[in-house]
Amino acid sequence: EDHVDEINTEKFERIVGKDVVLIFTYVSTTVFCYAINLPVPIVLIKIEGTPWYDAMDQALSERVAFVDCHYMNGTPCFDKDRLRQSLIEAKSKINVDVAESITG
Repeated sequence: EDHVDEINTEKFERIVGKDVVLIFTYVSTTVFCYAINLPVPIVLIKIEGTPWYDAMDQALSERVAFVDCHYMNGTPCFDKDRLRQSLIEAKSKINVDVAESITG
């Protein structure tokens, strides 16, 4: 309650026009590919052990803010201050030209 205004579970297409920051935990979804082409801030939580192409780091780092995450005793753990910082950082990385170079 102290950290977010709203968690919306409506269909993506209905909420994407609102003042939102999108948070993803992996990139292999059609929604992620769609989202990086929109003028909205995006945070990607990189979960340790998730298959990842290192070459994507460079391209995506110009478009999304990253937060590293690992599991401890079955619980996802990440630096909450880093998440807060990434929410601000993501707003400065809204660049759909970069997204076009990623998705074509």
